[in-house]
Amino acid sequence: MDLKHVIIIIIIIIIIIIIIIIIIIIIIIIIIIIIIIIIIIIIIIIIIIIIIIIIIIIIIIIIIIIIIIIIIIIIIIIIIIIIIIIIIIIIITTIISFIIIIISFITIIIIIISISISIIIIIIIIIIIIIIIIIIIIIIIIIIIIIIIIIVVVVVVVVVVVVVVVVIIIIIIIIISSSSNSSSIIIIIIIIIIIIIIIIIIIIIIIIIIIINIIITVIITICIFFISTVIVVFSPSLI
Repeated sequence: MDLKHVIIIIIIIIIIIIIIIIIIIIIIIIIIIIIIIIIIIIIIIIIIIIIIIIIIIIIIIIIIIIIIIIIIIIIIIIIIIIIIIIIIIIIITTIISFIIIIISFITIIIIIISISISIIIIIIIIIIIIIIIIIIIIIIIIIIIIIIIIIVVVVVVVVVVVVVVVVIIIIIIIIISSSSNSSSIIIIIIIIIIIIIIIIIIIIIIIIIIIINIIITVIITICIFFISTVIVVFSPSLI
């Protein structure tokens, strides 16, 4: 091969190296985007857990206040019963009236306690359902955003690669058309184009596999983290 052929081969090799560098830069950008998305997901989960813990603390404080009120009411009832017994001993004629008053008072207290417990249970159930719905919506939105970013990045990579390959082919055709002995150059060019296509396909497959693995890992991590957190938060209450 003469000097012209050598120069053509060197130009083609330089273009291949530039293509590979561009693809590597695009892969790094994709990985950075995915890492940022993972960090955002972790921050959202931490905020949700803090909200759950605050709600549980508020509910526990409400329960403690209700228990204290019930204890005070029971003490008042005991005092009233003692006073009533003394009055019964003093005034026998009012026994029936005082018994009716005691029964009515106890019934009212039981009704108040049952209503309070029912309200607390309903509030807890509603809060848990709302939190679960919010978490599911956030996870779905994040997965949709990741899929859109992946599709956009892959489309950009494919477009860039196609444009570069088309430009290379046009340059090669121009050079071949101006050369006298083109058979050996055509063979070399065909081999180089096949190698470029194989490298591009391999890189795109690697990118897709990496992205799918990252998405699956993030989803599994989120589910495990959420389930373990719920168990840790609610287990003392269940005990």
